[in-house]
Amino acid sequence: MSWRTCPFEVNRIYSVLKPFRSLEFDFVPGMRFIFVGDGYNRYDCMTIYNFRSEGDGQNYQWWLHDDVPLETWKELFKPE
Repeated sequence: MSWRTCPFEVNRIYSVLKPFRSLEFDFVPGMRFIFVGDGYNRYDCMTIYNFRSEGDGQNYQWWLHDDVPLETWKELFKPE
């Protein structure tokens, strides 16, 4: 659980709007993900948003540093 409010709804599908990388996870436009939950890494000061690929069920994570505005999600994801 993060100190931030979560902009995603559990079990809702989101599509990627533009390419980006988060740790070892490559997000490509058009990919669709099911949001499964969020967490917080206090050592790295980052909120972790957990997704599952709609296509192959693989897990993906988007890590958002505390210094980055939460509204950034709107540039990267679109709810379906």
